Amino acid sequence: MRRSASRLVLLPGLAIGALLVLLISGCGSESSEPKSDAAPDASTDSAHAFTPEANPASPPEGLDLPNGRQLFEDVITGGQPTEAQLRAAHEQGIRTVVNLRPDGEFDGFDERALVEELGMQYIHIPISDPDDVTEEAAIALNDALADSTNRPLLMHCSSGNRVGSLFAARAYFLHDIAPERALDIGMRAGLTQLEAPLRTRWTSE
Repeated sequence: MRRSASRLVLLPGLAIGALLVLLISGCGSESSEPKSDAAPDASTDSAHAFTPEANPASPPEGLDLPNGRQLFEDVITGGQPTEAQLRAAHEQGIRTVVNLRPDGEFDGFDERALVEELGMQYIHIPISDPDDVTEEAAIALNDALADSTNRPLLMHCSSGNRVGSLFAARAYFLHDIAPERALDIGMRAGLTQLEAPLRTRWTSE
């Protein structure tokens, strides 16, 4: 009887002790860890696959945009395409054009009208300056890439710089990649002048 009684007293004590351990370990595991320098793991998230390689290929003939890159098999990026290049994009099977230039920045022709006339989808994510390189803009980029019905896809700004800035922002905000590594990913996608202001902002946060 004593052994049985002692067990009844001991079990609640163990349960309380275990609960305290869990609570303490849980409090210590809050997201105080710094952002990771590691590359995203494509095996855990299919969207992670959209991380530019160190040496992206050149776009195919007819789609040689300024600072153009074929970042992935079905994603081409760079600067402002001409009317002829947009027509060539349609002929080569591009389904979607993503424009990062704000309204009023370019008036060479009506890009949206031409893209839609050709039967392609038009997505607008306006980026004017570093203040527009936000988590919300990174999510918009990620959504455009992750939807397979959008691809093959052509994404552009005026020179490719803002395209690269959004790939950097996607790595930094959505995949918790450290600033240096995120900016390196952005440079693979065309980031140039926006690197310095983004570095200053992200390293001071």
